[in-house]
Amino acid sequence: MKIGKIISFVSVKGGVGKTTISLETAVCLANEFNKRVLLIDGNISAPNVGLYLDLTHKTGLQDVLEGMSFQNAVYESYGVDVIPAALNNYDKQDILKLKRIIEKIKNRYDFIILDSSPHYSEMVPIVAASEIIFVVTTPDKVTLDTSLKAAKLAKKNGTPIEGIIINRIKDPLFEMSCEEIEWTSGLPVLGKIKEEKKMIQCLFYKKPLMIQNPKSKSAEEIRKLCQAFVGETEKRNWFVEKFLKNSENNMRREQVNREILRKKMNY
Repeated sequence: MKIGKIISFVSVKGGVGKTTISLETAVCLANEFNKRVLLIDGNISAPNVGLYLDLTHKTGLQDVLEGMSFQNAVYESYGVDVIPAALNNYDKQDILKLKRIIEKIKNRYDFIILDSSPHYSEMVPIVAASEIIFVVTTPDKVTLDTSLKAAKLAKKNGTPIEGIIINRIKDPLFEMSCEEIEWTSGLPVLGKIKEEKKMIQCLFYKKPLMIQNPKSKSAEEIRKLCQAFVGETEKRNWFVEKFLKNSENNMRREQVNREILRKKMNY
């Protein structure tokens, strides 16, 4: 059975890079795979998407939740339709309306990407509105254990969790391996993204990595994930698979996991 394409990236811990991955995935799908993409910032208490893209307008998701027309809160950026969360403070927000709003507009897009808040109360409606979820974590035990709380929430809601993305890898010698993370979480690892100085440049220039430096290693990892989303078979690096050892062989594990995901999403 083909699974849906309302996708969210979640974690109960801030600073793991959910917003970056959400943004780069949306930009990649729109620009490299010619997909119609909507990116929604579901982090109402601490919005970041608008800051990343210099979309600090007065209107945003909160206004849509209060009844404003969807079209009045959509901004185009790098080929992606974006609904940022407004920086204004609002007394009350019924974010549970988000699912109903998405149901009305989802046929306009190939993919809807939801950037989640790390706060439990704001994450619940994001999970409820999603059709497929990915957990984002850094490769340390404390963050992984915290991040898996989001997975438990998704399971409770009945939303499929298709895997984990390991982000901000700095030194694999002192961090959890791919096998350890899969064993601890019970979820397949779909991507490993290293901490790159290029990301700091992107934040400074407010320009996505997929645009600023599309040939970087991090951009390539995002591209591989998006290939699975759209149904493209990933090219295999036979040289790497034959001659590299140990930690590099984890790459084959991720390729297998992404191939399984590709078949699920494009059955």
